[in-house]
Amino acid sequence: MPDKLVHKNFNIEELKVEVKKDDNEKESTYITGYANTKGKEDAYGDIPTNYKGRPVYDVSRMKTNPVMLIDHENSITRIMGNFVKLKEDDKGLFFKVKLKNIEDSFLPEVKEAISNFKSGVGRALSIGGRWLYENEGKPKQLTKAIIHEISGVGVGADGFALSDAEKIKSLSKTTKDENLEEVEGLKSKYGASKTEEVLKSIEKQKEEIKNNE
Repeated sequence: MPDKLVHKNFNIEELKVEVKKDDNEKESTYITGYANTKGKEDAYGDIPTNYKGRPVYDVSRMKTNPVMLIDHENSITRIMGNFVKLKEDDKGLFFKVKLKNIEDSFLPEVKEAISNFKSGVGRALSIGGRWLYENEGKPKQLTKAIIHEISGVGVGADGFALSDAEKIKSLSKTTKDENLEEVEGLKSKYGASKTEEVLKSIEKQKEEIKNNE
């Protein structure tokens, strides 16, 4: 539904980290990659699709304030960078972000977040937006994503294999206790930490949907 703001986590595809120096030898770090890709099913069961030839991603709102937050904390003290490029191409949603210089940051958690992405350890983004499914004949097709903000996060839910997408979707409709066998299976395959992180993300999405109903 267009009136529901939901966050979805994704691993960055084709991630590249580039360090540039200006004339004064001051370093700036840029990260490029794809925040979302089209034409294949993700762990949420969505297939981003150019429906009726239209773009999938609406980034007009995002471009008015293109900051990269940490874990969706909407605070001036939790900005870790700025998106200098955000565009849709044939593959998906391409981005280029300039990270804030660590020496210009004072909070330890901000320094840590910037350092993790600068080193390539941080590899996931979470997109906050409204997700539309306008093709009634193919309900899995994500036909429009109205993007409000993008954050750096620790784990992308689409790090799970596509074969496990239905398990993730079933967990989103019930509770963890009702799916203990499924949860344990995911833990053994992906590790307890990663599985718990994704489950927390699912619970957060369910709460957001509930609050917007």
